[in-house]
Amino acid sequence: SGVRRLAASKDDPQEASRVRRTLLIAHLVQGALGMVGIWLFRERISLLLFDDAGHGFEVGLMGFGVLFSLISVSQSAQLQGFLRIDELAQAGILAAVLATAVGLTAIWWLGSDGLALLVLAPIIIQVLVSIPYVARLPHAAVTMNLATFWAQWREMAGLGANFVIAGVLTAGGLLAAQSMIAGRIGLESAGYFQAAWMISTQ
Repeated sequence: SGVRRLAASKDDPQEASRVRRTLLIAHLVQGALGMVGIWLFRERISLLLFDDAGHGFEVGLMGFGVLFSLISVSQSAQLQGFLRIDELAQAGILAAVLATAVGLTAIWWLGSDGLALLVLAPIIIQVLVSIPYVARLPHAAVTMNLATFWAQWREMAGLGANFVIAGVLTAGGLLAAQSMIAGRIGLESAGYFQAAWMISTQ
């Protein structure tokens, strides 16, 4: 829905800037709430997923992944909305190369303690790499109040609700499957399943 709104308003710099600001604020707020929620319930989530509350700290760190994932969604929507597909691809490739290097280094240097960094590195690096590309998009100075933000967000949320529900169901199914595999067969098998899932859904 954010991509659609940006594409429709890209010839109006002020309206496009309002949409971009709404996207960023909305995703920041949602990401922050998700991050705090995961941190507060990290031990319960760890117990649910691994039958062990001892992984609570690592689970809590995944909250940062939620925050950066939503920021990345906002950045991707902005680039797609302005039809900057080449730049979106460039950012994705560069982020993948850097994330692979960081993740492998973390595992080599820290062993199993580097798993959290291996998981978080791709999305954090994706956000950092995308910043200069997003900064080059056309923008105009605009002022926004709460009413303007709410009107923009409500329209986009209404259009995107179905996509959100579908995404939650997909992610929930993946998480449930990984949890069952890890609990019954082991984490290594869960890793193979994750790799197969990613390859088959590309």
